[in-house]
Amino acid sequence: MVQRENDLRRIPQMQNEMEVAETKPDQDWIDIAVKIQKKVIIEFQALYPHLNLTIVDLRRAAKRYPEIAFWVKYNRARKGSLSVGDDAPNLVLYDTHVEQDTTLFNDNEISSAKPIVIVAGCAAATFKFVYIAEAHAMDEWPIVSSRFSLDGHVVVDSQPKTCEDRCALAKSFTEKYSMNDINFLVDKPELDDPFEKVYSPWPIRLYLVENGKIKWIAEPHRCSFEDSIAELLEMLDLNKVKTIV
Repeated sequence: MVQRENDLRRIPQMQNEMEVAETKPDQDWIDIAVKIQKKVIIEFQALYPHLNLTIVDLRRAAKRYPEIAFWVKYNRARKGSLSVGDDAPNLVLYDTHVEQDTTLFNDNEISSAKPIVIVAGCAAATFKFVYIAEAHAMDEWPIVSSRFSLDGHVVVDSQPKTCEDRCALAKSFTEKYSMNDINFLVDKPELDDPFEKVYSPWPIRLYLVENGKIKWIAEPHRCSFEDSIAELLEMLDLNKVKTIV
């Protein structure tokens, strides 16, 4: 059943349905995934004791077989080990603006009492984006979507395997959204994505750092960061922070 779900998720028809769902305000790709799961259950006549419980069992089975279930294998989302009060790890990243390796924080920032906000994936200040692994690369966990695309075109990128490839996508993004004056820091695949490993930001996350310490970590609520962003904006307004995105 997991293999059948895997096959159905990849076929053009279902990817097209996901694309359409992602254009609707009251629907998204998850609705199509549920449709696929129901189809699999009916095909295998596995409705006992009833459909909703069988869906739960199918999802549990997918977690047991990540080598088959690509949506489990390539799901990098996790809480991570960082906690409020920890030292903020300073890692080597790649700066697409100056085209050389750099660190997440410079010497002044790591000891500064001025708060720093990190958003991987904002009041008055400098913006820096940390670009990590693609959330839904076509060669890993394909979900055809144009929901947040400025020009309405679907995003169909493969997972970058080198810093050069990842930088190319980052630069393409800055040009598309007229953000050329903003520095992009890139997590380096050649170093086994150290930022992703340490900060656990996938697919997106926000952090507040002050005096070199983790002061706040955003947590999703019902697959959304809206509540966290509202909380962050309130903090930024109160503290007039420098922002690293």
